[in-house]
Amino acid sequence: MFKLTVVAIGREKDNNFQALGKEYAKRSGPYAKIRVVELPEEPFGKNYDAVKVKKVEGGRILDYLTNNARGAFVVALERTGQEISSEKLAELTGDWGRSGREIVFVIGGALGLSPEVLVAADSQLSLSKMTFTHFMARVFLLEQIYRALTILQGKKYHY
Repeated sequence: MFKLTVVAIGREKDNNFQALGKEYAKRSGPYAKIRVVELPEEPFGKNYDAVKVKKVEGGRILDYLTNNARGAFVVALERTGQEISSEKLAELTGDWGRSGREIVFVIGGALGLSPEVLVAADSQLSLSKMTFTHFMARVFLLEQIYRALTILQGKKYHY
């Protein structure tokens, strides 16, 4: 059974997004142990410094990875990352998961991920050329993880 963690900046406050994310994590249960870890957002207002906000949030992510995910395969969701198909995600998830390593997907805050987190990641993936909120990205990622796992199992969800 694969072990997957989604590390995300920000606490999901919308009950609809929470329910969808939980539903896809639950559906994935027979194939993988999935957990979502929410790390605090750095508050920012009108005159914010984007570099500073991303650096603080990136530090939180790196601290989490260092203290809780040593040896994991880290995948950063980044708008400039590689775009792949659901089938390719299934293939990669299978490869990463069969190695016995935990797979950690990282979603940044509203301003994205710091360069330090991107450098620390083993891979960078993009969900789309379009831009989504980080909360929408979390739901889309959890659905795609579920889809990848069903593809690996030969289930009909994808078809």
